[in-house]
Amino acid sequence: IRLVILEPVRGEDPVRCRLIHVSLDDNPQYESLSYAWGDSSVTTPIYIDGKAIPVTENLESALVNLRDESLENPKDRVLWVDAICINQMHIPERNDQFQ
Repeated sequence: IRLVILEPVRGEDPVRCRLIHVSLDDNPQYESLSYAWGDSSVTTPIYIDGKAIPVTENLESALVNLRDESLENPKDRVLWVDAICINQMHIPERNDQFQ
């Protein structure tokens, strides 16, 4: 599966993430966030692996609120976010994720 590494906040920085591939056989530790809802025509960019990707404003807002804001020893957060981790245009992949 794909997981999102949500980078900690640095001031007013935009949301920055990295995508990684992991095997469920390795029992990866992550949190799930379902955000494939909301008005898909209203988007804002987040940065995944350095590229601007449009996501719903609701998802961007959730990610902003989930980022680590600690000044000392900030930590990445590992997430599975349906709207990001599943290729929504690939029907077999999308269906497989929900079995």
